[in-house]
Amino acid sequence: MLSLAAPATQAGSILTMEFVSGPDNSSANTGASAQVTFEFFGEIESDLLEITISNTTSADIGASLTNIGFELPTFLDDPVFAPGGKAPFSRTLGYDFDITPESLNAEGGYDVTVSNKSDFYAGKPEDAPQVGESETIQLLLENTGMSAAELADSFLDLYEESETPWAVAYFQDVGTGSVSDFVTATSVTGTPVSEPATQLLLGIGAAALCTRRRRRVFEPRGTSFHHATA
Repeated sequence: MLSLAAPATQAGSILTMEFVSGPDNSSANTGASAQVTFEFFGEIESDLLEITISNTTSADIGASLTNIGFELPTFLDDPVFAPGGKAPFSRTLGYDFDITPESLNAEGGYDVTVSNKSDFYAGKPEDAPQVGESETIQLLLENTGMSAAELADSFLDLYEESETPWAVAYFQDVGTGSVSDFVTATSVTGTPVSEPATQLLLGIGAAALCTRRRRRVFEPRGTSFHHATA
C-alpha cells in the first residue's frame, strides 16, 4: 500500500468511472471491464489526485489491465507522481497519446496515460493487475487554489460534456488467446466526501502502511452520466 502524501486541508471528492467492453465502445468487444476512481484533495502545497485502478473483468473471461488514459481540464498542466506515489506496475506516465481506432481516441490524444512503460502498448501483461486486483497511485497537480469538490466538478463537467471519448482502459491477454482490447469509459459518477469521512480515510491509509490491504472490486454499472448525492 502506498503512503499518503501531505494531509489535505479539504475533504476528498471522488469520481468513479466504469469501463465495460461492448460493441460500441471497444476495439474487440471482449467483455473485459475495469473501474477507476479519482479522489481529489485540494488546498495543500500541490493538489493531490489519488487514482485506484481495478480490474473487474469476470474470472470466466480473464484479462490483464495494462494501461489507462484520461483527459485533463484545460487549466491543468501535465501531472507528475507524488513522492512515493508509484505502484509496482503503474509507475510510468505518458502524455498526449493517440490510439486506434480513431473512434476510441480522445480529441488530440489522451492527455495522460498510466502504465509500466512509456510505450502505451508495451506493458507486460503478466505483471499487470489481473482479475480482482487493483493498484493505487498518487499524482501531484499544480496548486490551483481550488477545493477538492471544485477540482472534482471540473473533471466531471469535462467528461459529461465531451462529445469524444475521455477515458480508456487497455486490456491484454483477454480470454484464452492473446486478444487485446481498448475500452472507453461507459459511465462516471461524482460523490462528495464529508470531512469526517476524509479523516477516517487518511487514518486507514496510515494504518495500511504496515499491512497489505485487499481492495473490494465492484460490479460495473450502466452507461449514463450522473452526480451522486452524499
